[in-house]
Amino acid sequence: MNLKLPRAIIIGSDYFLNSTAESLIAKLEEPETHSYYAEDFELEDFFSTLFTPSLFHEYKLLILKHADNIKKQDEFLAQVARADGAAVLILGSDAKKTATLQKAAKANGFELLMEGKGQAARNSDIKAVFAAQGCAIDEGTAAQIGLLTDGDMIKIQSEAQKAGLYFHGKKPSGAELLSCISGQQSETVFVFLDAFMDRRREKCLQLYTITPGLDGVFYMLASYMAGLYFKLTNEKLYGPANPLFNGKTYFMRTVDKVYRKWKPEEAARMIHSMAQLDLAVKTGKSDAADSMLVLIGYL
Repeated sequence: MNLKLPRAIIIGSDYFLNSTAESLIAKLEEPETHSYYAEDFELEDFFSTLFTPSLFHEYKLLILKHADNIKKQDEFLAQVARADGAAVLILGSDAKKTATLQKAAKANGFELLMEGKGQAARNSDIKAVFAAQGCAIDEGTAAQIGLLTDGDMIKIQSEAQKAGLYFHGKKPSGAELLSCISGQQSETVFVFLDAFMDRRREKCLQLYTITPGLDGVFYMLASYMAGLYFKLTNEKLYGPANPLFNGKTYFMRTVDKVYRKWKPEEAARMIHSMAQLDLAVKTGKSDAADSMLVLIGYL
């Protein structure tokens, strides 16, 4: 095994924990994954999993959350360090309560990753989140987005993903982005999207006449249906460890909520219909509004 398996202690907000863990997990290839919560996990079970080789995978990934609750942190980390052939991510939110873990990190071969503080660092994070979705913003826009979302990075990530879908292929100005985040118009789009994926035909018909930009909505639906079909047919490969879905938590959250309402053949049929209707729109035989009405009829 040539890959250096990550071993990291990550301390910060929920957004920082999730995004940092996702970036590390994305470098791994289909590990056998186990998740634990420090307040209610059994040490014996944790270490048994850690020290036992995987039967069907090249290596294991153990994720331990709420590390603030780990007792005897230095002893615990020294024991974890003895294991080979496993990636280990330890996540905590309280810098004071994880102080012992932080001090013991380097000596036990763990990388220490802590969230940066201050407005400048937060603005930099916001800019990076929007840039990853194809929406470049300046410092002033980042600061305004921080104010609109109360600095909640989970909200900010969700808004960036929605903006990336809403402005697909375009380069919105800062004013357009701020309008999208604070405006009712874009919210209607995502209410419609959720209703469609949830197979609520009546709700879609109610929203149909007031939903703006149906050509863009058509593209977004095609993307969601493709993700849904992937989950239905390749569930073991679906998740943040797959580069196709890394960093797309809003998208995945929507798919995860509704996938039990669809059968693989139903999703495949919808995707096929979308492809036919897309061709009809592009060749002038139909328009986005009529095509969307046809799709609603298939729900």
